[in-house]
Amino acid sequence: MTEFLRAVAHVNSGWSIAAFAIAAILGLLNRLLGSSSAIRRRGHGAPPILANALVWPLVAAICFLGALPIVANTYLESLRVRGGEFYRIRVIVVGAEGNPVSGAMLRTNASNETTDTSQGTAVVTIPRALVPQDGKITIFADLDDAFLHGRADVQLGADLNPAITITTTSARDALINGLVQDDLGRAIAGATVNVVGGDSGTTSPTGSFTLKAGAAIGQMVRVHAEKTGYAAVDQYHPAGRAPVTIVLAAARLPESVIR
Repeated sequence: MTEFLRAVAHVNSGWSIAAFAIAAILGLLNRLLGSSSAIRRRGHGAPPILANALVWPLVAAICFLGALPIVANTYLESLRVRGGEFYRIRVIVVGAEGNPVSGAMLRTNASNETTDTSQGTAVVTIPRALVPQDGKITIFADLDDAFLHGRADVQLGADLNPAITITTTSARDALINGLVQDDLGRAIAGATVNVVGGDSGTTSPTGSFTLKAGAAIGQMVRVHAEKTGYAAVDQYHPAGRAPVTIVLAAARLPESVIR
């Protein structure tokens, strides 16, 4: 019901003005055409063009439709003032250069609801009952396709309709970790692993490694692993996600060496 009232309340006020004007014109025509002089001019036998039985119910219906958006808006405003059950936070999401970021997903640490930005803006609605006692919440903005991420801490109080701006950046500080093993599942220690555009290192005795990817979380990077006696491997993996497993197959010896 509340959603219906919100839709009605958003009807342009010009509709209400037009409805009242139409009702006033119909009422005026009825009075003019129903006057004694008008009846004498057209004769008693001819019924009035706008009969009372038709006009006044029509006028009442038009006035009702014209007043409906006003009543709905007044009711919703009274709910907002009286109850204040929700915070409605207007969020503007921009990139590092200040341009609006559309399609960013907004989420908060106060609820499980998510909202997408349109032309860089969105309204995040949070029930007051879910806000911590200290009024502090955090709103996150993520656009995974562009590897953009940002956050803003908000102090909620008496203002139920605050506005904030979140600046997103492509932080290239993700790590990549994983394991190097042979085709039998045994760990390979001392293998050289490097991330193209990032760091390089060697695997531990258990075959594990952790390197700086030089990329944002979720961005695909190429990982190269090699060790003498094994065929080198290149494979792609998203940075900062689940660990990567790299399998090195033993290099085949030339037939002359085998003989």
